[in-house]
Amino acid sequence: MHGTPSGVDNATCTYGGLVRFRRGEPARVLRAPASLRVLLVDTRVSRRTRALAERVAARRAREPAAVDCIVRACGHLTDSAEQIFEKLSNCEGDTDSLYEHLAELWGACHCLLAALGASHGALEAVRRAAAAHGLEAKLTGAGGGGCVSAVHNPPLLLDTHIEVV
Repeated sequence: MHGTPSGVDNATCTYGGLVRFRRGEPARVLRAPASLRVLLVDTRVSRRTRALAERVAARRAREPAAVDCIVRACGHLTDSAEQIFEKLSNCEGDTDSLYEHLAELWGACHCLLAALGASHGALEAVRRAAAAHGLEAKLTGAGGGGCVSAVHNPPLLLDTHIEVV
């Protein structure tokens, strides 16, 4: 159904919570900070993972160096996010600064994924609405629709209404 999936979905379903997954390496469950709050928005746009994966593969065939560079950059952002999760879990450092840095990474990762062709107009609309409320958001899964996640510092009021136009 998915073509050649990465394995991250299987790893997450198997282990639950935050899972670090890199193809060719064993999945590793990360400690989620008790303070971690994620806003998840369903765009209600269905997507076809296989079609998205094929589109990225075609882009990579045309521009392998550029696509590989984007993928490596996503890996660097993930490494940084993992370090922040660890600091938050251990109550090390200034929580507000750590969440601000994490939000920055979240948004940068989305932009890189969008450069690979994984975004969608509905995802971008949610990102704009979230940004209007000071939140960085990124696509989840394969992108192309589906859900958007935004990490936020716990003081955010959870009953805040975000209108997507």
